[in-house]
Order: sequence, then C-alpha cells, then structure tokens
Amino acid sequence: MQPESSHQNSDNLDAAAVGQTQMGNASAFEEIVRRYTPLAYSLTYRLLGADREAAEEAVQEIFLKVYRSLGRFDARKRFFTWFYTITLNHLRSERRRRHAHPEEAPVSIDEALFVPAHPNEETQPEAHAVAREGERLAQEALLLLPEQYREVFLLRHVEGLSSREVAEILHLPEATVRTHLFRAREQLKRSLLERQWE
Repeated sequence: MQPESSHQNSDNLDAAAVGQTQMGNASAFEEIVRRYTPLAYSLTYRLLGADREAAEEAVQEIFLKVYRSLGRFDARKRFFTWFYTITLNHLRSERRRRHAHPEEAPVSIDEALFVPAHPNEETQPEAHAVAREGERLAQEALLLLPEQYREVFLLRHVEGLSSREVAEILHLPEATVRTHLFRAREQLKRSLLERQWE
C-alpha cells in the first residue's frame, strides 16, 4: 500500500492530466495511458485468463472507453477509482461475452500466466520451469474463484490496493471485502493443495 503522500501526488498528477485532456491536449491523455497501462494490463490479463494479444486488445478498448467518458468525470473524485471502475465494468462485460461466444475467445490456461518469462531462464532452466508451473497452477486456481472473490483478491493482493480502496471501487462495505478476501484465500489454498502444489 502506498503512503498517503504518494497517493496525493498521484492524484494531483491525474487531475492535471485529466484537466489538460479535457481541454484538448492529446499528449496529456498519452500520459494517462502511460501511467495506467501496467495496471489495466495486469488486471485484464488475470481476470480474463486471456493470452497476451487478447489482453492488449482489451486494454486498448478500456482506454478508448476512458477517453470517451472523460467529459463525464467528476473532478471532485479520484481518477484512480474511476479508472478502475471503468476497467472492471469492461472486463465483466467481456467475460459475459466470452461465455456467450466461447468459440470467439478461447482461453488457454497455459498462456494465462501471472508474469512473463524470467529473464534468466537460459541460465536457470529448472528454477524457471518450476516457477512457470507454479504460475500456471495459481492462474488456474484463480480462474475457478467466484467472480466477486477473484476481483477482491486481485485488487487487494496483486494490485496492492487497500481494503478501503477495494471497497470503494467495488461499491462494497469493507467488512464484505475482508470476508471475500478470506474466502478467496481459503479456496485458492484448497485448489492448490488439490493440485499438489505447496
């Protein structure tokens, strides 16, 4: 979790970039894209269980939605929270579409890893193979979680948001966030143990 001063600095940078974008400064929106692409990609990659190409396409669609919606952004609120809400809503819609048309969006668990290949894989092939297997099993277990548990777990533990921020983004009481988080951890542990991963 970032310190309060860091949050404030990020919020100020966001507010400046949003304001300039609303006034027609294209380079200001490029700054938003640069700052938020890692967050959007991480969440997209893990929530959809998609391959990299599909994740990149979804991220482009998210930023298009953000750009088109900036005129409705309430400057009294945090852009960070607003961005995450748009991202999650888009990913939920994308998941529903994929379930309705699975042939259009095949999901490969083997491709849906948490992290890219380790740069030292050539010098540490055995360690790399073990890490890749761990990531594959973790992603497989994650995709088996109910949607509400998966979102809470990813926002809290992968994205590093506070319980309060997760509650704000998902429009849930903090107590519910904590309950979902506990249940997500328990289900993940069970799933990984069933796959004989410790």
